[in-house]
Amino acid sequence: MAKQKNENDGLMRFPKPVLGFYALPGAGKSTLIIALLTLLKSQGLRIAVINQTQNYSDREQAEKGRLELTRAGAEQVLTVSDQTPAEVEFGNLVDRLDLQKIDLILVDGFGHLPFARIELYRPSQGNKLLFTEDASVIAVASDEYLETGGIPLLNINLPQEVAGYISRWLRNHPLTAKSTATV
Repeated sequence: MAKQKNENDGLMRFPKPVLGFYALPGAGKSTLIIALLTLLKSQGLRIAVINQTQNYSDREQAEKGRLELTRAGAEQVLTVSDQTPAEVEFGNLVDRLDLQKIDLILVDGFGHLPFARIELYRPSQGNKLLFTEDASVIAVASDEYLETGGIPLLNINLPQEVAGYISRWLRNHPLTAKSTATV
């Protein structure tokens, strides 16, 4: 299986950098991921997306989502049901990717697994922020100023700002720091 757990920070580790997005419905997660794919691909990054969806039983909708991600720049897309047992299956999903052909794995879903993620938050939705309870959140993207206690705050409405953060995170990631030092 591809995963390992790092005892220092409790995050799962994989053969390639994995970055997830956590948001409640309506926060704009899919829209942001599509914009990020275009921006990150323009920087020369090869990206895979693992997408956990509630609409998996609707094959036409799942295929439409996969095509949208591919058109935006994803090199590889895996779509799975939200009924998939996350902890057991996620490492197997990573193993199904052609890891030689990607630099980064973006994840939409699997919110309860401990890998690095960006929380998307819109205060107007009236939901609770999760970063205070989830050590895997490395940044918060919001449409309003929030006190984040030192965790980077990004503007959810500026995908180029979020893409810049991801690029810096990737440059400093233990799996890519040496290979991207000259980029």
